[in-house]
Amino acid sequence: MKASAQRMPGWMFIFGWMGLSILSLLLAWGLTVVILKAIQDVIGDTIQVVGMTHITEDYLAPYIIFTLVGFLSGLLQFLLIRKFISKAGGWILATFLGWIIPFVTVKLLSVLDPTGLYVNNLLVVPLLLILAGGALGLEQWRVLKSQVRHAGWWILISGLAWGLTGLIIRSTISEAYDFWVLLLLPALVTGLGLCWLLGWLPWRDESVSNNR
Repeated sequence: MKASAQRMPGWMFIFGWMGLSILSLLLAWGLTVVILKAIQDVIGDTIQVVGMTHITEDYLAPYIIFTLVGFLSGLLQFLLIRKFISKAGGWILATFLGWIIPFVTVKLLSVLDPTGLYVNNLLVVPLLLILAGGALGLEQWRVLKSQVRHAGWWILISGLAWGLTGLIIRSTISEAYDFWVLLLLPALVTGLGLCWLLGWLPWRDESVSNNR
């Protein structure tokens, strides 16, 4: 029998989940800027990789930011969900792997597509984000499956959250609107989805209250 959550989440859980998810992205971005500045001060504005010259910031930024986002989002989300899921200790590692595996996959695709013609295609980007969200959800599902009923839905929820984001922003984050969509939409969809899996939804709560 599946273990249940220790207590029922509510609106504060959703706001907390969104806030911590957004904070992890912002912290990762800020730390990436600081780390890149330190690296550039040491090795300069360009870097040699396999005999090719790259701009240091452009080349190293994805490696740094994905690593930081994976760790920070896992850590901050863990601090929240441990109050509702009794055995959430693997969440940090699962989230880290869920961010790193899609990144490595895209890097491998870039070897096959060095011009970026297909990887940056308007149709391909939403698909890649669906797969990335699904991979993140799959790793996190390994933590949820023994404790939450119907935990398999989490894979779909995570894929849907990032797929919708990809459909809206398409291939590049070119405007402030795209940036806010990236920050808010995945956090909102996954926050509601996790509440549902833990047995609480705001409209269901209101319905119960009205029937009393």
